[in-house]
Amino acid sequence: MVDLGVPVVEELAAMVGSLASLPDAAGDDAERIDRIAVLERVKAAAAAALARETVAFAASQVAEQLTRGVRRDRLGRGV
Repeated sequence: MVDLGVPVVEELAAMVGSLASLPDAAGDDAERIDRIAVLERVKAAAAAALARETVAFAASQVAEQLTRGVRRDRLGRGV
């Protein structure tokens, strides 16, 4: 695994690697259904985490722009 220097980022990268290398369900449709259900939950959790990170990033950028004196009508541009 690549050392990204940030534990959470490294953990997320490891999860992606694990998902990308899942072995085949070996013809077992019951297992496939279970995998699909869990992967749907993973997808929903990832979408929620992405939304939280995106909102936090945008807020951080606006806060930074405020400290640099960016006009209020220009806040959030380029984010």
